[in-house]
Amino acid sequence: MIRFLVRLFSYLFNTGLALALTLLGLVALLAGAPGFELSAVPWWTGTALAKALLAAGLIGILATWLAIRGKARALLPLWNLCTLGVMIYGYFWGSYKFDGMDEFRSTLWTAGGNALALLGSFSQMFRRSA
Repeated sequence: MIRFLVRLFSYLFNTGLALALTLLGLVALLAGAPGFELSAVPWWTGTALAKALLAAGLIGILATWLAIRGKARALLPLWNLCTLGVMIYGYFWGSYKFDGMDEFRSTLWTAGGNALALLGSFSQMFRRSA
């Protein structure tokens, strides 16, 4: 039962994250914001960042959908590991500065949710097909 709940949480978390990344990238592309930047993702800015967010979101949606269907199950943990790695590097090892304790706590909760989703994505790799 716990494995099912963690797997369900993983599907929901990854779907929400992927949709958020897709929408953020899409809005940035449609707005044509050349100065678009996220301080937690220092590698890209402007259109390159918007395209990277859009691509990451679409890959996440595809990975989650394929995992739910029982196909290409290794793709979801790989995508989840990448998103967790970017989050940890961008927020905790990078030059990101938190705007207070509340922002730090919410980032910790989000990183913890991402880590739990990673566990759930690993558990779905080994489930039996119906």
